[in-house]
Amino acid sequence: MRTNIKDTLSRLLGSENRRKVVKAILDRPGIWSYPELEKVTRVPHATVWRTVLDMERAKILKSKLIGRRTKIFSLVEDSPYISLLRSVINLVDVEALSLESRRGL
Repeated sequence: MRTNIKDTLSRLLGSENRRKVVKAILDRPGIWSYPELEKVTRVPHATVWRTVLDMERAKILKSKLIGRRTKIFSLVEDSPYISLLRSVINLVDVEALSLESRRGL
């Protein structure tokens, strides 16, 4: 299956919950599991699962099955999309802070 990166990035960044998942993975590279991401981000399992699946299809994450049911995943360090995702996530964070400060005025 061929992945259109523009569509994938749009899905990954299209909701606040998905951005939380992406940001958590980018902020703390290492090995993750679904329950860990759900706990850290407080995002529903289905959203975490879909986000991870999109990132795998785009070759941003790699995964491994441990036993029959436990899946772990980590960043593909040489993926060309990681720096783009970091830039966009940081930009979105700055925009959100700016909006919050305007509301407080």
